[in-house]
Amino acid sequence: MIKEKGKIKHAAGGILFQDDFGAFSYTAFGASYNVHVPINSSWTISAALKGSMKNWVFDPTKTQMGTSNDPTLQAFAASSQAFNDWIPSIDFGLYAYSKHLFFSYNSDQLTQGELRFENSPVSPALQMTHYGMIGGRLILNQSLHLVPSTLIKYTASAPASIDFNLKLDVRDRYFAAVGYRWNSDIILTGAVFVSNLIKVGYSFDYPLTETKSLGFGSHELFLGIQLFKK
Repeated sequence: MIKEKGKIKHAAGGILFQDDFGAFSYTAFGASYNVHVPINSSWTISAALKGSMKNWVFDPTKTQMGTSNDPTLQAFAASSQAFNDWIPSIDFGLYAYSKHLFFSYNSDQLTQGELRFENSPVSPALQMTHYGMIGGRLILNQSLHLVPSTLIKYTASAPASIDFNLKLDVRDRYFAAVGYRWNSDIILTGAVFVSNLIKVGYSFDYPLTETKSLGFGSHELFLGIQLFKK
């Protein structure tokens, strides 16, 4: 929902997310608020804050553990019962944009936290994740806009990842996108506004690593509802 007050725009929204992968299940719900403040005739800065609850579930009966020195895997193997843990999360983001360029930075899981395994002393930490993006908008004609972008993701416990994305906007009602995550995945996404307020889309993520032996990629359906349109 977006409300305009003078030249400053305010927005509020919600999120509901659910994902299943093998023995793991992840659910999140929350609310967000952001404000868009013009700083001159060309550029606008936006700041956003989101609060959510995240539910992490692991069911050891759905997997088999081999021999490993990894303490996290040992914790999974030691859990005789499924764990079901709720973790609060606070996320923050900044976004600067003009007609042809945009930059963004955001941090997830500012509150961090730990997953608690039953029957195990090991509690893996949920660390803060940082994202930085730069991109542009090429106006091909009145109906077609091409949007290239690069996303860098970093967390202290893992190597940084880089995504290269290319999106084609058609009259601001349809879009198709392709992305490449360095040495990891290929992502295909498409979406359409079925009305002025409702957007539906589909995303397919095909892994390029050993995890592709676990299945032919992952599928995601999403629905967006804009409660107010100027």
